[in-house]
Amino acid sequence: MTSEWPRFSDHVPAGLLAVRGELDESLDRARRGFEQYVESPEDASPLHHAALELHQIRGTASIIQCFGAAALAEDMKQSVQDLLQHRASDVDATQAAVMAALVQMGDYIDALSLGFDDCVLVLQPVINEMRIARGRPLLTERELFVAQMHALGADASPAPLPAEAGEDAQALAQRLLHSYQNALLLWLRGESMVKSVARVGRIAEMVSDAASEPAVHQLWRIVAAAVEAVLIHSLDDTLEVKRLLGRAGLQLKLLSESGEMAAGAQIGDLGYQLLFHVGRARGSGPRIA
Repeated sequence: MTSEWPRFSDHVPAGLLAVRGELDESLDRARRGFEQYVESPEDASPLHHAALELHQIRGTASIIQCFGAAALAEDMKQSVQDLLQHRASDVDATQAAVMAALVQMGDYIDALSLGFDDCVLVLQPVINEMRIARGRPLLTERELFVAQMHALGADASPAPLPAEAGEDAQALAQRLLHSYQNALLLWLRGESMVKSVARVGRIAEMVSDAASEPAVHQLWRIVAAAVEAVLIHSLDDTLEVKRLLGRAGLQLKLLSESGEMAAGAQIGDLGYQLLFHVGRARGSGPRIA
């Protein structure tokens, strides 16, 4: 286990202390059951018991909001069920991956108990190892990050203060939509790069300041931070970043046509996906901070 990973919350270790014994016992029973199955695969009953214990671990971890442990337990349970139903693409590889995950789970719980915060990203390799063996789609770091943020009920920004008298967010979006689209298009073409990127960021900042709906304010605050990171060369302007900013443009169009309530209801994961990239920025400016 690495000693360096992002820190999401400081309440998990405290919740873990109350259920640590229960988790350890369930994990030990799951490990023994799985080892018995590997030694005698003709008897599936130990594997059934292992699946039940993994289900219990997932439930307990979810209750204490330990998303990493819950996610790993869920993928282990799915792997065991695939073995039970003869759905695993590679049985030997699946067995080996689950055994490695059982060890990793113990290490992860130990690390949390020592004070490290819950971070599912460090478990991505072992989760994807099981998925490869089972013939399932891999999970990207961004997908895991977004899932953890949702599970924690995290909020990337405080609710904005009531907007001062002036142009509201919808009117502003109507006025600036064409400018945003044009600046983004020039950026995609590689024309007037600095000017175009700066224009996108300034529009995002203006919309964020004007918004009174928390979700809309939050999204455009994150957009402004992502653009700032690109401008100061602490974040590469990858195709994925540009694609997400293109989706932000669609949100701006919706805001201009239907208002803040409608736009806020359809933001979905866009803010968290951009926040993942902002978190990877190699430097910091005022918006990023």
